[in-house]
Amino acid sequence: MAIKHQLGVIREQVEAGEYTLKRFNYFLQKIYTAAKSPTQNALKQTSHENTKQHTDRMEKHLKAYLSLQSILRDLYTSEQQMVDTILHQMCGPELQLFKTMEKDRGNLEKKENQLMKDQKELYARVESSRQNCYKQWASLQKAHKARAIAVQSAPMRKDGQKELQKATTELQNQITKTQQLFDKHEQLVADSNAQVIRYWTEELPTMVSQYEGLERSRLEHLGTDVASLAYLLRRRAQAINAAAEALEASVADLSAEIEMRNFIAAAAQVVSEPPVELPKIRLELPCSSALLSRDSTELNILLAQDLETSIRSYEESLSQSSTTSPVPVVAAAAAAAASDSPASSYPEAAAAAVSAPATPETTVPVVAAPVAAAAAAQATPEQPAVEIFTIQHVGEPASKFELVAAVYAFTSEDPADLHFNEGDRIAVLRRPLNDDGSVSEWWVGALVVDGLITDQQGTFPSNYVQPISDQ
Repeated sequence: MAIKHQLGVIREQVEAGEYTLKRFNYFLQKIYTAAKSPTQNALKQTSHENTKQHTDRMEKHLKAYLSLQSILRDLYTSEQQMVDTILHQMCGPELQLFKTMEKDRGNLEKKENQLMKDQKELYARVESSRQNCYKQWASLQKAHKARAIAVQSAPMRKDGQKELQKATTELQNQITKTQQLFDKHEQLVADSNAQVIRYWTEELPTMVSQYEGLERSRLEHLGTDVASLAYLLRRRAQAINAAAEALEASVADLSAEIEMRNFIAAAAQVVSEPPVELPKIRLELPCSSALLSRDSTELNILLAQDLETSIRSYEESLSQSSTTSPVPVVAAAAAAAASDSPASSYPEAAAAAVSAPATPETTVPVVAAPVAAAAAAQATPEQPAVEIFTIQHVGEPASKFELVAAVYAFTSEDPADLHFNEGDRIAVLRRPLNDDGSVSEWWVGALVVDGLITDQQGTFPSNYVQPISDQ
């Protein structure tokens, strides 16, 4: 299971849980402070609330909250004497908890974005170092060729020996520079691999655990407060004691630990996929730095070859001599921490690994499965056939593509769909065709952040967006 997938699922649950907590607090305050028809106003089921309840997978806690609504409809006439107790002992702390959770979740999302940015910068540094090595290698080849010419012409020229000595000195200088660059590049690749492994085995699992902690705290507070309210209702509404007992039964077996564990197990099944290997950054040099320290026939042969051939030969020799087995990426932090395999060579691997194996050409099956997250009147198009596309254009300017804005928020349980909020900017990468040649109502797009294409790509219903120029 890809850790990034689990991170997205737990983040979605924390957001849904925050909304339930906020709605619970609003519900109580509205009931006990509104001057006219408070019960009717507070208990009105909006499409937004129904959608959030649909995404809240903590069924027992959510059921307890809904049971509370039903009982308060019957007990409203005798609830006024509980107003002070509820407002001061429940609503205040719940509102403070919501604000704290909202702030902590925002900090975690910033940290997650910073980790992704650091990964991209890491790959950029490795690529820059590699290009510098290639340039120096070309200079070394040039010096080697010049010395070969000097060797051939030395007997026929008066100053031939002097030119030969000069060419030999220049060749040695270039070998020294190349060795120094190769040493630095090898160390950079080793350090980068260690950082990539730490990212997958320590930082991402830690963030998942922190998200879980936020949701566990929310569940514990919500369960405790619902149970406390049940106690107050039982004392204040003796006439309908049976209803209060029903509420008590609905919260009696609430356990944040158990329900959280069940949720994580279910989430793992939803997002589970075949294990993939930890990505590994390839060396991609024509030879080792050690070989440059020896004036050997092998070095002369390499210098006479083109760079691409030398790199391919050296990579094959490293592959044959390697005895390290790849380690699958798993969600369990303990297993991941024990892994010491290297990471990917593809610069966007840290982003693309969230939905596909870590190679640039890996494709992801897309099955449209929209969730009715927009307004009640907004209908999603008919689900298209399975389509395959490649994560692409990451980091390119969004101005190269048609831009649209989300009129409604869209979520889906299908990891291949593109999730977005109202107002998000989306670049339309492609409009697939139906079997009859008409344009499908499901498009392929990518979220746009700071004017650039991101790796958050997938299918989405076209009637959830509108062109930027129409706004």
